[in-house]
Amino acid sequence: MSPFQALTVRPRRTFVILGILALAALVAAVMLGVRPPGTTQASPSGKIYWTDSGTHKIQRANLDGTGVEDLVTTGLTSPAGLALDVSGGKMYWTDRVTGKIQRANLDGTVVEDLVTGLGRPIGIAVDVSGGKMYWADNATGKIQRASLDGTSVEDFVLLTCGPPSGCPYGAELDVSEGKLYWTTLLGDIQRANLDGSAVEILVTGLTAPTDIALDVDGTKMYWTHSIPGGTTQQLGHIERANFDGSGFQVVVNKGQGSDPRGIALDVHKGKMYWTDSRTNKIQRADLDGFGVEDLVTTGLSSPIGIALDIPEPPPGSTPKPTRTPIPTLTPIPTPTPFDFGGTPVVVGGISVDLDESPPSAAQPSGGSAGLLAGTTAGVAAIVTALGGAAWYARRRWLR
Repeated sequence: MSPFQALTVRPRRTFVILGILALAALVAAVMLGVRPPGTTQASPSGKIYWTDSGTHKIQRANLDGTGVEDLVTTGLTSPAGLALDVSGGKMYWTDRVTGKIQRANLDGTVVEDLVTGLGRPIGIAVDVSGGKMYWADNATGKIQRASLDGTSVEDFVLLTCGPPSGCPYGAELDVSEGKLYWTTLLGDIQRANLDGSAVEILVTGLTAPTDIALDVDGTKMYWTHSIPGGTTQQLGHIERANFDGSGFQVVVNKGQGSDPRGIALDVHKGKMYWTDSRTNKIQRADLDGFGVEDLVTTGLSSPIGIALDIPEPPPGSTPKPTRTPIPTLTPIPTPTPFDFGGTPVVVGGISVDLDESPPSAAQPSGGSAGLLAGTTAGVAAIVTALGGAAWYARRRWLR
């Protein structure tokens, strides 16, 4: 009997053969990482996203700073704060000059204006599960929120741009506890419930805290801090404290001539990432301030916001422990107070796309090693399944 006759006379066996072929295709798709249309996943190599006010761009790179990509290069004036909705495949940002909240796909396509006519929006945070975004407006003194599509804009907290509260800058959410945290021009860090009630001042006496990030598991808040003192005398710190404001520490003292702006955490890997708009760098260090690294040092001109795209850690894994920072022995000079008149001081937020540890120099970068392994396994699965199908068909046809 010919193969054609076998397929015609024995439909059940035909279905079996087709089923094996379909299973082979499914196995290959899983091994190769093919996903149905409309779904999203975190970058397999881990990415850092940032805004750059000087180049008017939004860019991203691998976690080790390699593979820099331009994502949005037109229509931006002074992009500042940045937040990611990885599951939805979107990034959200503020433009502090045009007074807009905008978003796009994670690859920079399909840019949308969500909210317009704002004063000077800077920090932004996204509550994906609650369907809300929150932002700090440095010009109006408002913290506002809206639906993720930009509708239903409402005032969340209204602060006076002066004593006793100060204009808000950075913003970050603790969704699990129903809290929003923010920084102010007068040197405070504050928080409130997600309905705007129970406003608390947690830390006072700072000079100009900018962006803020939360380690929810460790109940620590981290912030960038610019201490003005002229072009060459300005100091930059990264500081942290407990959620109630106690346990204040300077974890990174960047010294004179620096201006750290945005900050984002990879708690599982025990890392923090930040932008420096004066040295024009993107850097990272351990959460305790050790191991400072330069990641991106060229092609930047006032990077502001930063965000991470981090895959879920393996089940049962625990965050990397931190060491006790070395105390700062040199007294910090008394800072020059801000002049609140004239041009407002500019600060902003930051974001990152994380995954496994960055590839070493001996390995293919950008996830190519993982792709090669997946491709090899997928091809092997296809060959194995097709070979089995051919063997089964040959046995049936030769009977």
